[in-house]
Amino acid sequence: MPRAELALAPVLAAAAIVTGVFAPLADIEVYGSVSLFDVSQVQAVLLLAVASAALLAGLTGGRRWLPLCALGAWAGLFYPLLERWLTPRDESALGQLSEAFSSAVHDAFGDVVLDVAGDVTQARWGVLALVGGCVLLTVAAWRRR
Repeated sequence: MPRAELALAPVLAAAAIVTGVFAPLADIEVYGSVSLFDVSQVQAVLLLAVASAALLAGLTGGRRWLPLCALGAWAGLFYPLLERWLTPRDESALGQLSEAFSSAVHDAFGDVVLDVAGDVTQARWGVLALVGGCVLLTVAAWRRR
């Protein structure tokens, strides 16, 4: 990739991430269109901060910060999974009873709920912008200088 394209890639990635944060991610029949900012403001602000840092790194030539920005973008994208994974488990008897009940309900109704959710929810173009921006930022970060 020529030098000009390398400088342009983080800028385009930042623009795609910002667009993906505010663009409609899903269409829910009862509710309408929702964006990431509507659903999870913490995750949206984290992605906006990473996009700002990537934009700054791309415009100022600070390419050594791009791998950190790319990791932050993916961490922001998977924030709910990371949060759940890092949350300590409740080891008390009541916590274990609650978890057992929750898993029993999930086993009984989980597939039905997923089928219904799949029927009433449709992904929108914002998902492509958000994931595309993260992929472009990753490619720009690990591309040879």
